Amino acid sequence: MKKVALVLSGHIENLQDNVIEFIKEYSCDVYIHTWDTPENNRWLKKLRRIEYTLDMQPLSILEKKFSILHSTFKAVDLIKDLFSYDLIIKGKPNLEIEQIPFSLEVKEYYTEAYKHSYPLLKGYTHTDCIYGRILHETLDERFFSAHPLVFTKLFRILYNKYIERLHSLDRLLVKKYGKDYEGSILWTEYIKSNNIKLIQDLTLKIPNCI
Repeated sequence: MKKVALVLSGHIENLQDNVIEFIKEYSCDVYIHTWDTPENNRWLKKLRRIEYTLDMQPLSILEKKFSILHSTFKAVDLIKDLFSYDLIIKGKPNLEIEQIPFSLEVKEYYTEAYKHSYPLLKGYTHTDCIYGRILHETLDERFFSAHPLVFTKLFRILYNKYIERLHSLDRLLVKKYGKDYEGSILWTEYIKSNNIKLIQDLTLKIPNCI
C-alpha cells in the first residue's frame, strides 16, 4: 500500500467527519499547522483518536491569501523526510461533503493528460505535476496531491525567500488584476513559477468555494 501524508493547514474550525474517514481509509500520516484560538483548540479534540504532528502559532495577522500559504509551508515543514512518502496531499478540514472521492493512482491522470495534450507534457513525468481540481487554469488549492518532488520544489526553501517570492508575485498580480484578485491565482502562479504542471484529478469532486 502507498504511504501517504496528509497536510492540513489554516483554521481547523468545522472539521468534518470526512477528513477522519479519509485519514483512516488511506492510513495517512497527518501534519497540521493552525492558529492558537479557542475554536481551533476545540475542534482539534475531534482528532483525539488520530495521531498527528502539530504546529500551532498565535493568530495570524497576515492577509488571507498569504496566511494560508504561510500555514501550508509550516505544515509541510513538519515532515522530516518528504521522500519517505509515495504521495503527499494538501487538504482542507472543512469540506462540506459526505465523502471525499479520491484515488491514489494519480499517475493515470498524468498518462491520460500526456496523450491528450501531446507534446505539451513532453519532458515532464508524473512526479513533476500537481493533481487537483482545475478551474479555468487555476488550481483549487483546498485539496490537491503530488509527489514529494513537487512539495520539495514548493516548500523546501528558506522561509524568507519563500515569502519574498510570494510578495513579488503578488505585486505583479495586483498590477494586472487589482488588489481583490482571488487567492487561487497566487497559488497557481507560484506553482507555475516552479515549473510544475497542473493535471486535472478526474476522481476528485469537492464542493464549490462559497
